[in-house]
Amino acid sequence: MAGANYASSEGVRVPSPRTMTRPDLAPFFEADAVAVIGASGDPSKVGGSVLANLKAGGFAGRLVAVNAARPVVQGLPAVPSILEVAEPIDLAVVAVPALSVLPTLKQCVTKGVRAAVVISAGFREAATRGARERPSCAPGCTRRRCAWSARTASVGCARRAG
Repeated sequence: MAGANYASSEGVRVPSPRTMTRPDLAPFFEADAVAVIGASGDPSKVGGSVLANLKAGGFAGRLVAVNAARPVVQGLPAVPSILEVAEPIDLAVVAVPALSVLPTLKQCVTKGVRAAVVISAGFREAATRGARERPSCAPGCTRRRCAWSARTASVGCARRAG
């Protein structure tokens, strides 16, 4: 049936509430500011590799290194927490151990980070606590107007929706 997903308002087609909307992917592909949480000075580590690749690839925006133990990472000033970054962050790359992912994502939501890419492992290995925390990511983000997409043994993304 043509137009079934639209409601008419004086001849103007307006999407009905059931119509799916497209997420804003700009924070992923057009970020002006990227924070690497778990940044490392060692490019063989995930957080170090992401930061090194952004620098080597000529990322034109602002890079923020987040490392709780070091004040400088790969020549960039580092902050111990995403909450200590004064400027807005479009995208956070979260490269922390599995059990730190949920608290880190909660900090990103509190900070107002627009999107996050999570690169982590060890949820299955930390079965006693990790298995309980993995499902709790989605409800926590839903309450904060986030979309969460993650599967076991995959990379997950959280996007703050406005």
